[in-house]
Amino acid sequence: MSHNSSVTKFLGPAVGAFALALLVFHGVFSRFFPTPNGTLGHDYSLAIPGFYDGLIWFKNNALWDIPWFSPSFCGGQPFYADPQSGYFSLPQWLLFGFEPVTGLYLNLLALAVIAYWGAYLLARRLFGIGPWLAALAGVIFMCNSFLTHRMLVGHLGFQGVVLIPWLALLLAQRRELPLGPITWGGSALLSGLMIAYWLQSGFGTFMVPAALAVFALACLYGVLGNSLLPFFLRSAAAALLALALSASKLMASLAFMSHFPRSDYLLPGIAGLWSTLEVALKALTLSSVAAFATANGMLVNSQWFLGPHEWSYSVTPVPLVLLLVALVLRLIQRLTDAGAEPHRLHWGRILSGVGLVGVLVLPIALNVYTPEWNAFLKQLPLIKTTASPCRWFMIYIPILTIGSVVAVHQARHLRSADKWIGGAGILLVLLWVALENRGIYFTLLEAGYNPASAELAWERLQEGETPRLSGVAQVGPPLRPGGAPLMRNDLVFAGLSQATCYNPVFGYRLEHLPTGPLHMGPALSDNGKIFNIKNPACYVWPKENRCQPGDHFRVNQREQAEAFVSYHPWQFAISSTQRWANRITEVGLVLTLVLGLLSLLWPRVASSGLGKQ
Repeated sequence: MSHNSSVTKFLGPAVGAFALALLVFHGVFSRFFPTPNGTLGHDYSLAIPGFYDGLIWFKNNALWDIPWFSPSFCGGQPFYADPQSGYFSLPQWLLFGFEPVTGLYLNLLALAVIAYWGAYLLARRLFGIGPWLAALAGVIFMCNSFLTHRMLVGHLGFQGVVLIPWLALLLAQRRELPLGPITWGGSALLSGLMIAYWLQSGFGTFMVPAALAVFALACLYGVLGNSLLPFFLRSAAAALLALALSASKLMASLAFMSHFPRSDYLLPGIAGLWSTLEVALKALTLSSVAAFATANGMLVNSQWFLGPHEWSYSVTPVPLVLLLVALVLRLIQRLTDAGAEPHRLHWGRILSGVGLVGVLVLPIALNVYTPEWNAFLKQLPLIKTTASPCRWFMIYIPILTIGSVVAVHQARHLRSADKWIGGAGILLVLLWVALENRGIYFTLLEAGYNPASAELAWERLQEGETPRLSGVAQVGPPLRPGGAPLMRNDLVFAGLSQATCYNPVFGYRLEHLPTGPLHMGPALSDNGKIFNIKNPACYVWPKENRCQPGDHFRVNQREQAEAFVSYHPWQFAISSTQRWANRITEVGLVLTLVLGLLSLLWPRVASSGLGKQ
């Protein structure tokens, strides 16, 4: 069989299904970038000014210069150390070359492509599923509303969800993925880079449920009788590489967040197990509006309003229907084969099943509310800082997507009809996505963020407007937190730093932001003791810099203050732990670059005969 025919057989209907899905995807979601009113989702008021700030840094400095801090917001704040920052992320890189609306929509399309092919290849290569069902898995995961609706409202930090199928595939597959001379460890290398991207792109604490979703997919693979030893070995290697590549950011983020733990918010939940299951089921199968209508009346102990987008986890009803039908037929198959020799269970399958069930139970457990249980959860690391535990429902999305097509594949009565089931499923999923009523999102987004100022500033900056590149000259007027407008971070486009900026790290109402003597006026004006600009190193390493979080540059630090407001590197003290973390990241980057170059050059080296000597 020729190479071309084998490729065609492997891909099968994947390309056609992808083209159709991308066409529907574009028809549905391009209308929100922007809306007919010219607006975007509300959280783009945080993302776009932040990316603009990154663009200024990029134009003022070398590629390898890290933007540790930013003068553009709150009179000076951490940038690289902020866990939600995404300087090293796809949307930031796209916005280096495109104006905001175009770049952000291209980012959404890129995420859709990554999601589709990740789920398709996971189903096809790891689980051995036929091309039609694998294409169905790709379409389901590509169109899940958690991805699409989060991008609509501007939650760009959640973009890393598209890497879950890729990680499960790379970590759990039997055969190693060779990268040139790397005959063992190629899969771990690529996985480590993906996990590092999670850390660098603002995925933050959401990495834990995402990692659990990867583990659950591996457990599903183990339940089918496959060994998970390669998964655990590669996972350990990938985690070490990711930690090395991101040690610098991770350590700085932990130091920053230690001063702003955000553990004083209420932990909401849903009263009763059955009510929680009902909400989860609607969120995963119906529209976010339907899930919101149910959840909003059941949510208790809630401090903040959780809008419809917070209940967007839908994979459409198709996977659940397929799963139920396949399980019923599988049960019938077992009953009709009652006389046959029973399948022998071994410890690998049992432990994999226990792991899978444990992951499936966790999101429900975190969302059930009783006073005693809530008090216990409020003591747990990570959980105690969340105000939206419903976000853990995301774990179910890849499991439902892959689990449904695996169940159909395993059902003997359906195996001969997988082409028809896959084709019909693809059409039904796309029809559901196309017909879903998203009127409420048009309403929300039309009252959202207007990117007109950003578009104009981007155009001028790309044309080389030097006054804006010179830095922050003024501190903008402080605002009452309750009366702060949505677009207050837009002062960055005029060369001003908003004193009461929009940054949830300091609290949703900036209740933890130490404003101090910051006031409207020139950033480098002084009162004889301090400048009118904060020293952001005090937010991260106060002890080493002999200051407190929120302190200003002192008058004897003029050189550092001038460099800071001009978007240039400046001298500040760091902890010994951070120094070691920086060195580890440097070593990790060098090793990764060397391995990457070897992988690219190896075919030429091998063909020249040097690789065999």
